[in-house]
Amino acid sequence: MFRIVFVAAALMFAGYGPVAAQSFDTDAHCNRIANVGGTHSNTLELSCRKREAADKDAVQQMYAPDTVREHCERIAQVGGTGSYGLLKTCITREIADKDAVQQMYASDSVRAHCEKIAKVGGTASYGLMKTCITREMKAAAELRK
Repeated sequence: MFRIVFVAAALMFAGYGPVAAQSFDTDAHCNRIANVGGTHSNTLELSCRKREAADKDAVQQMYAPDTVREHCERIAQVGGTGSYGLLKTCITREIADKDAVQQMYASDSVRAHCEKIAKVGGTASYGLMKTCITREMKAAAELRK
């Protein structure tokens, strides 16, 4: 028990906090998914509801930085109704990309440029930043040839 409390405290101290349970309209989301082919599929709707319930439970167990949570909440609501599956996938991917960005070599000017690019949508995306740094460093190497 002490180990769990210690890990949670360490994550929160490092800028990570629990992901608050969003209130997405799973019924509307899964109904829309079930009607994609023009006719309603009970199988798709049931599968969607089960997956969304599992993803909601998983999201409630996750910790993420505020910037990641804000960005991913916007992404998860792109379709209008919200999706716990999109939220979970986005958070998982953004945390991995955040870690990768911190390990990448890039000049201060490239980092500053890519931070601006990553914030174009209003919330920062480590995935965009990772892609930007990779491309900028590749272009810089080609220009030096």
